[in-house]
Amino acid sequence: MILSLLLQNRTPKFMTSVHFEVIRIDADLAVVWTPYKFFVGKKFSHCGVNSFQLIKLNGNWKIQYLIDTRRKEGCDKIKPLR
Repeated sequence: MILSLLLQNRTPKFMTSVHFEVIRIDADLAVVWTPYKFFVGKKFSHCGVNSFQLIKLNGNWKIQYLIDTRRKEGCDKIKPLR
């Protein structure tokens, strides 16, 4: 689908709907859990969860790493981190 849009000389519009469900902080370490839905134009593409690990360096939060899941079904079954 994306390739056909590019070949037609049209740029697809991407949109991500992100929900910041959980942010946990201890000293200079944090974890952020963000379920998301991704769209190409108005068409649903996939959903999943982003998990960010952050560290505080010199008073500023920096992303240490990011890992995510992706699926096309079961988006309503994503459970919050507990």
